[in-house]
Amino acid sequence: FEGGLVQRTRYDLENYLVADDALRVDKWAGLLGAWNVRYLLAYSNFANYTVHAEYPADPFFGTSLKVYENPKVLPRAFFSSTVTYISRTQDLIERMKSPSWDPRKEVFTQNVQQQSDAGLLETSDDTVQITRYENEFVEMKVEPTKKGILVFSDLYYPGWHAFIDGKETNIFPVNMIQRGVIVPADSHIITWEYRPTLFYIGLAISSVSVILITIWLLIWFYFYKGYRYEAIA
Repeated sequence: FEGGLVQRTRYDLENYLVADDALRVDKWAGLLGAWNVRYLLAYSNFANYTVHAEYPADPFFGTSLKVYENPKVLPRAFFSSTVTYISRTQDLIERMKSPSWDPRKEVFTQNVQQQSDAGLLETSDDTVQITRYENEFVEMKVEPTKKGILVFSDLYYPGWHAFIDGKETNIFPVNMIQRGVIVPADSHIITWEYRPTLFYIGLAISSVSVILITIWLLIWFYFYKGYRYEAIA
């Protein structure tokens, strides 16, 4: 998923997660499960994953390629009961790598605006139904019995907007790369729409350019036609 990561987030993942723990994937079942990673390809043997399929031994590695299934994978969208603010990326990753971490009970954010909500939210084991999924539009139906945090495992990326029953709400990053929104109790329709600001700025500039060119052509045609008429007369 690196193509959708902003540069800073990718740098943090490479430095605090991949570089330091490149051989410890076996301990990341909970972390990867929170990110909705269901399958892994590896030549190594992992005790915390279930072998889903196995292919013949590779001459270079000397062992078979295995497809592992993560038993701790979470749904693409789920509710959590608490959002905790952590400023340092390294501290955040350490909390996520803990075997005792339960994303349904606690998620983490580096968004300072969410400090006031930290530890104050409650929710039951509510489910989320994704009713429509497209590249630039997603629709969900939720029915939380209490106020909670809706975590969407698609990448947090500038340009995405979230709406609760048609009213825009704030999106904040959770667990480094996921999207989070605060959802009040009761039944709601949540929509996610990709509306990049630069695209609309470019569209506006293009529209203005077309209008100006059209006006210039009309003026040019008007005076050119008048000039030809006077020349003929």
